[in-house]
Amino acid sequence: MRRSQWLVLVLLDAIDALSLQRSYAFASKPGEGNPASIGVLGKADAWPEAPASGEATAFVRPAAQGDAYDVRYFAGGAEIAFCGHATLAAADAVLDSAPGARVDLETSSGQTVAATRSKDGAVELRLAAGVPADAAPAAVAAATAALGGVEALDARYFDDTTLVIELSPDDYASLDAVDTAALKDIRLVVAATTRASSGDLAFRSRCFVSGADDLACGVAHCGLAPYWAPRLGADGFMRARQDSPTGARLDVAIDGEEVLLRGQVSWDTFREKLRRGVRRLADALIAPLPKSRSIEDEAKIELIKGGVLRALFIGGTALASAWSLTLFGARWQAPQWQAPRVKQPVLVAPKPKTPVFVKPRWRFKSDS
Repeated sequence: MRRSQWLVLVLLDAIDALSLQRSYAFASKPGEGNPASIGVLGKADAWPEAPASGEATAFVRPAAQGDAYDVRYFAGGAEIAFCGHATLAAADAVLDSAPGARVDLETSSGQTVAATRSKDGAVELRLAAGVPADAAPAAVAAATAALGGVEALDARYFDDTTLVIELSPDDYASLDAVDTAALKDIRLVVAATTRASSGDLAFRSRCFVSGADDLACGVAHCGLAPYWAPRLGADGFMRARQDSPTGARLDVAIDGEEVLLRGQVSWDTFREKLRRGVRRLADALIAPLPKSRSIEDEAKIELIKGGVLRALFIGGTALASAWSLTLFGARWQAPQWQAPRVKQPVLVAPKPKTPVFVKPRWRFKSDS
């Protein structure tokens, strides 16, 4: 591939990154909750390829029939069947801002998720509640050992995908030495949970997906909601907190065989969106370099990335300054170059048939 063609592909990839909106599900402000990139497509647009980024990404497109939307999810460069927090963000992207608005999302898993806008501006999803079942003692023993040797007060399976383990407040507070490799071998979403002791919280949890501490897991709360509702005697929404590194707050309730999952969605500012796109462009330009690099080479690469960001900042500041001057009536006027006026030559004929050419002189606009 020619270098020019490669550069074009890199630029197109960076433009695609800018077209995605980065959201934070179950968050009151950017930086909290669980991030996800959302791309809203037109009905005639084709589905894009899987993004190279490992972050959860959801593409939303109007369905061929009806008022529903089709949703496809990607993570780690591959397509996945479902993602709870990305569904919340996708619903927020297509819902009207007015309370009471509703939209149906047809997910890749075949499940139809109804989403509505609540009075406080949050998004409410209606998902299938997990079906409870007795947990295998061997799986519970392996999970509690991986969590640092804690003791389970109770444990239940939900849909053979989620293992909910209730802990005492003291054991829950001691979840520091977690063996992520051992949790990954269990091949389940492990939700360690405890009853909240004070405040408006009903329960707290930490959810581990593939051994990693998930930031905000909607799938796990489809099991946590039916687990806690009968124990707390709740007939409405329960306030839950997922104690992840970024923190997530959400409300859950049981309605028959469905779980109502409600949470706020925050969106990145344009400044952060532009910064991310430039960073991705810088990474793509440096990607063809050898993978085994010395510390000196890594330092040079970081200097290049920083230089690109500084150049963008300086250019943006200059444009903003020029725009601000227009607010005070300043106008840019290009220099006007006026060609000198040349006096037409005058023919003086002192003698017949002997014309004399008089040399023209330059005359400027400022001459009197």
